Amino acid sequence: MRALFVAIGFALLAQVSGRAVNAVVPSGNIGEVVKVSVLVEGGVHDARAVSCILVYNLAGMLAEFTMIAIGAPMIAVLVPMGWGLRAILMGAAI
Repeated sequence: MRALFVAIGFALLAQVSGRAVNAVVPSGNIGEVVKVSVLVEGGVHDARAVSCILVYNLAGMLAEFTMIAIGAPMIAVLVPMGWGLRAILMGAAI
């Protein structure tokens, strides 16, 4: 039976090695496969490893969209600029 929880060392190794591969490979997507394979080597079930990486990436994307939705209107209000660029920034927040 495979372990339900993975050691923090394998989780850290998966994250670091995946990011390193993404930084080196031009497409930037091969690191996700490396992350899954390191987690599977650490004793995580295949489906759980894939779902963990998927949820992690979705949470990161949600955080990025939230920063854009909050930061774009703040910049449009606080930084002096033309009305055209201000409208574009406000539209980016929607």
